[in-house]
Amino acid sequence: MKNYSILGGGIAGLTAAIALKKIGITATVFESAADIRPVGAGLLLAANAVKAYEHLGIAAQIVRRGRALPEFRVLDRKGSTLAGADAQALSQRYGLHNFAIHRAELHDALLADARRRYALLDFPAVARLCECFLGVDFTARLGEITAPTCIIVGALDLLKGPAYAHVLKAAIPQAELHILPGAGHASPWERPAEFNTVVLGFLAKQP
Repeated sequence: MKNYSILGGGIAGLTAAIALKKIGITATVFESAADIRPVGAGLLLAANAVKAYEHLGIAAQIVRRGRALPEFRVLDRKGSTLAGADAQALSQRYGLHNFAIHRAELHDALLADARRRYALLDFPAVARLCECFLGVDFTARLGEITAPTCIIVGALDLLKGPAYAHVLKAAIPQAELHILPGAGHASPWERPAEFNTVVLGFLAKQP
């Protein structure tokens, strides 16, 4: 059986966990915070977000914690209306719209539902995982790598950036180093065309 992990026990992480459980997939949610406290400010959920929670079977728990606003207006600094929408009319057509809820209330509702559906929800686990990473260092053994190696790093990567990539390049015999301009840590998604060009070019040179 495959193990699925979700990094982050915020609104998106808990919603994903609930959605996966609904289709029979069990995931483990990892959160670095030792406990969950009410944080954040108010949120507005549009009709499509509310419908998504309806599909997951948790809309009722969420709706009773917030409030539907009859209209939505954007004002300038003098109080004049720049733009607006009739939320009641939109709700009649698309379902509950312009629904306001405090982030902490939404998070608490999701957390309660996720805990009900899951036997395992390990919040401190990611902190322990990071501690394990800090205790492992294979830098001294990089010279033992004999396979052709292509190192790709985003120029804006703040986690494992170009400086770290240069360490790899210097230690691994005949390694290639490619730095992708404008890319961060997720370079395959941020610069897919450039990433694929580098990988295909590297593979084409291999016997």
